[in-house]
Amino acid sequence: MPLQEREREIVATVFDRSELIDRLLDGPKEKRELVEELPVSRSTVNRAIRELETLELVERVDEGYRVTDLCRSTTTRLSALVDSVGYEMRLQKFRKWVPDGTLEFDLADADDATVLLPEPGNPYGMVNRHVERLREAPSHRSVLPLTGLHGYEAVHDRVVEAGVETTVVAAPSVVDVLVTDPEFEPLTDALTETDRFRLFETEEPVPYFVGVYGDVVQFGVDDDGDPRALYETTDTTVREWANRRIDDYVERAERVL
Repeated sequence: MPLQEREREIVATVFDRSELIDRLLDGPKEKRELVEELPVSRSTVNRAIRELETLELVERVDEGYRVTDLCRSTTTRLSALVDSVGYEMRLQKFRKWVPDGTLEFDLADADDATVLLPEPGNPYGMVNRHVERLREAPSHRSVLPLTGLHGYEAVHDRVVEAGVETTVVAAPSVVDVLVTDPEFEPLTDALTETDRFRLFETEEPVPYFVGVYGDVVQFGVDDDGDPRALYETTDTTVREWANRRIDDYVERAERVL
């Protein structure tokens, strides 16, 4: 339903005056306190208070100015909307790298899902999250189109030192790295000696990374080896689907170790 003129004005004002409103959410304040706390002039604070009063978003009380129920409710809903839009924007970027028809569920249906993207100054934050999950998970199951040393070291530590069971299905290029690369080969040898590590090679396309680490599911997408997005959830439906997908790969793959 389209917003009426006053509703539109209220939403716009709450958004525009959010910094001042945030200062009032914990309790009433006088104008002089707001001037001291905000990086704006006294005239700007006066003008903002007048706007908010006119729209019945703040009211004068003995202790100063306080937000009304309308303001508090609108702020909460607007904040949730902004968060939702931000998530949908990240999810859209994730979907960009997932081939059509390869997922049997809607990524947006998982209530607790998060999407990590490369951030300025921290382009590999999603890789760090992946390694973090590996280091804390009670079990590892994954299908890999590529690999990295930090993640593989985390797998090694969990399997060798913590007794974690691990199943990896990987593309031929990844298997070659794990068994012949001088940095990876010693780790693979130690993993093999535990009898808790299974490595399979698949000739099927691996369009994206799938990992199930305990209750956590991760999907990772890349572009020529550069990480583009990481989707993570504990949703039961998604986890069941991911486990089935890994099982399908295992069934058709060749065991290497």
